[in-house]
Amino acid sequence: FDWRGGRTRTAAAAATWNLPAFAPFAEKVSVYAGAAPRHSYWSDAAPCTLLIDEIEAIWADIAACDDWSAFDGKVAAIRRMGEAHAEMPE
Repeated sequence: FDWRGGRTRTAAAAATWNLPAFAPFAEKVSVYAGAAPRHSYWSDAAPCTLLIDEIEAIWADIAACDDWSAFDGKVAAIRRMGEAHAEMPE
């Protein structure tokens, strides 16, 4: 997520990834620097995830009060992530 388009997205990410241990990786992805991401997804604070804690929280809302809003929101987020991946140049 941080390296989409061959470069780090933020200064905070760069501080982590500029460590000497990551130099070989940074060199390899630098050839992709011209492939700038176009979709707004890549400017989000974090990638879309589907961790078990998220699933359990979504299910708890459904089971407790038939509230499907978190489920609908997660489906929309996953679709948005898919759109962002589809727009990336090969």
